[in-house]
Amino acid sequence: MKKNLSFIAILCMYAGIAQYQIGDTLYYAKNYQKVAIEDANFFAIVDSVSTDEDQKNIYTMDVYALDGKPTPLAPREMRTQSKAKYYLSPMGHTTYFYKDGKKEREGIMQRGNPAGVWYYWYESGQLKSLKDHPETKDVLEDRAPEMILDFWDEKGEQLITEGNGLYRELTKDTAIIEGRVENKLKVGTWTKTSSDGNLFYKENYEEGKLVSGESWHEGTQYNYTTRFEKPKFNQGQAGIRKVIIENFKYPRKSLRLGIQGTVLVGFKVDKEGKLTDIRAVKSVSKDCDAEAVRVVSLMENWTPGKIYGRPVITKFAIPIKFVLQ
Repeated sequence: MKKNLSFIAILCMYAGIAQYQIGDTLYYAKNYQKVAIEDANFFAIVDSVSTDEDQKNIYTMDVYALDGKPTPLAPREMRTQSKAKYYLSPMGHTTYFYKDGKKEREGIMQRGNPAGVWYYWYESGQLKSLKDHPETKDVLEDRAPEMILDFWDEKGEQLITEGNGLYRELTKDTAIIEGRVENKLKVGTWTKTSSDGNLFYKENYEEGKLVSGESWHEGTQYNYTTRFEKPKFNQGQAGIRKVIIENFKYPRKSLRLGIQGTVLVGFKVDKEGKLTDIRAVKSVSKDCDAEAVRVVSLMENWTPGKIYGRPVITKFAIPIKFVLQ
């Protein structure tokens, strides 16, 4: 009987049920994308398995920084829960740790973002702040501004009480972040100044929302209205689908052998919007991997990702699912 074939390409986090067991070790890149051990920055050990109301598996994991191979002495980064198959998307009660094992921050994660009241600490163990992160019901919905409830400096002096006061933080790189909080929200001008007095950024806020910002890097000024921007294909998701539809060819060998599955193609978008380091980070077969990489390599002309308005090299991934029907 002749086989019909189809394929699906999805430009998003691909969620699914992964059949992991207690004690399993999983490997992740910096963006928590699941990768092979040689590409990993973190590893996670499954501590327990439960199910939600839809009988989908929920995995409680301890996540560690990866330096060489997994060892019990590796610094623990986080303890969280996740249902994601290709990405570690934190959910539920989550704790982040400093390298010495002390808590850095703790609260509830929802759809990969903080939700509700979170506690933050300095490396010394001194309580730093309480922040309320409004929940969102839709992943595409714009998130409401975080609310700063209380804030203490590193010496334990409370500078913000019940959502009002002056925020002044000495960062790890000895820079100073300053700004005013009224009714739990950032207002007016906020700055980050280096130890030598040079401005890293200056931002203007209205009721907690960033209105405009300026940053400086190596003598160049950048303007922005959002701190972090993901890279984007200039023709959008419809353009990605068009490239795949017009160029995709199911590998003959894989077709003959009935091979199917999802190839996760990872790549970098450089500062000029060009793709580099394109490769299959989750494999199906040699032929399917090569075809997925070939098609993704045809997706030229991206808008680079930006941080504080400055173009940066950004990692990205596209899952391509090969299905025989």
